[in-house]
Amino acid sequence: MDLDAFEELLRAHDLTRPSAALKERVMTEARAEMSRIRDLRRLRWLTAAAVVLVGASILSQRILERSIRQAMGIPSARPDAAGDPRRPDCGL
Repeated sequence: MDLDAFEELLRAHDLTRPSAALKERVMTEARAEMSRIRDLRRLRWLTAAAVVLVGASILSQRILERSIRQAMGIPSARPDAAGDPRRPDCGL
């Protein structure tokens, strides 16, 4: 298509006042995109919550295991970690 034909095509469609059908199509796409963004935000929060819950579950399991070992007089499952200040569970 040459430039003159393209200019004629643009003049035929007044882009400053788009048709109602075009407006509706654009708004529908915009609403769909906003919905996808909201869904992604929800997914991000749900993922973060799941990570926190899994971490808390693992931590509570380790604390429970340590408490049981201490109550039964069983030494640490990792004797090489005993006394190591870099390990949070040292000596337990």
